[in-house]
Amino acid sequence: MSPPKAPFPYTGGKSMIADTVWKALGGVTTYVEPFAGSCAVLLARPQPFTGLEIINDANGYVANCWRAIQQHPAQVADHANWPPNENDLHARHRWLWERRDQLQAQLESDPDWCDIKIAGWWLWGMANFFTGAFCVRERPNRCKLLCDSNRGITGTTSDPHQWMQELQDRMRRVKVLCGDFKRALTPSVVNPNGGNSGVFLDPPYDGGDTRVYGLDSASIFQETLDWALANASPTVRVVLAGYDSRPMPEGWREPAWKGHGGHGRRKDNKENTNQDRERLWLSPSCLNPDSESSTSPPTGCPSSSAARPSRPP
Repeated sequence: MSPPKAPFPYTGGKSMIADTVWKALGGVTTYVEPFAGSCAVLLARPQPFTGLEIINDANGYVANCWRAIQQHPAQVADHANWPPNENDLHARHRWLWERRDQLQAQLESDPDWCDIKIAGWWLWGMANFFTGAFCVRERPNRCKLLCDSNRGITGTTSDPHQWMQELQDRMRRVKVLCGDFKRALTPSVVNPNGGNSGVFLDPPYDGGDTRVYGLDSASIFQETLDWALANASPTVRVVLAGYDSRPMPEGWREPAWKGHGGHGRRKDNKENTNQDRERLWLSPSCLNPDSESSTSPPTGCPSSSAARPSRPP
C-alpha cells in the first residue's frame, strides 16, 4: 500500500523532492521536520520505522490539524467534507481568524489539546482557497474560491473518512509541536545516544514572498541556516531547502532539481525565475542520493571522521 498523502495543499510543499531527501538521510533513528506544513516529506518515508519522529510548525492551524487527525480522524473528515461554496469560504475564514490567537495559546500550553472543528474547516478552506494560503492574513487580497480545485480533501473521489484513518495510522506515534522551529531541535532530540538523526529544514525562503507566510522569512531563514551549520555533524544529517542566495561551506552537496517556482510561479509568458533558484543542501554526513545503497537503513552511525562544516565567511 502506498503511503497516504496530505489532505491539503501547502505553499512550498516538497512532495516532488521527498525521495531525494530520504535517500540523503537514509535509515536515521530520529527524524525531525521543524517546518512541517503538509508533512509531504514525512509521509513519503520509504521504509517501516519504529524510532522517534517529531514535526513542528509555527502555524497553529497546521499543528492543530495534525493533532486532530491523530486523535479524531472521523470527526475531522465530517467537518472537512463539504462542497465548495464561496460564501462559506468567506464566512469560515472570518470564523477561523477570530479564534487564531486562542488556538495558538492552547496548542502551545497543552501538547494533547486540539480543536476538531477548526481542523476540518481549515482543511476544507486550504483545498478551496484561491492562493493556497488560507487564514494567513485577516483580510487577504483574494479570498475567493478556486473553482477548478482538485486539491486536498475537497478534490478527492475516495472516502474522506478512510483517508483520515490512513493518516491517523501513519501519524499515530509522531510528536506534533507548535511554535518556534528550535523547540523541535533541542540537543536531547538531535543528538541521541547510540543513534543518528535526520533533520529536514524547509523554512520560508530568504527572498521569497513574505505575504504567503505573514512573517519575516529572511530572518527565519538566516536562523535556520545558522542552526544547520552549527549542528550538522557525523550523527546529525541535515537537508536544507532554500533559494540559491548564499554559498555553503565545503562538504555540503547540492543535488540538482527544479521546483514549481513556489508562490512566485507565473502563468503568463514571463520567465519563472524562482523554479531555477530552488536548492537542496546536504550536510557532509548525508548519504549520496544517487547511490542505490542510500535507500537502505545504515548499519551504524556515520564515521566520526566526517568533517563538521564551518561557517561561511
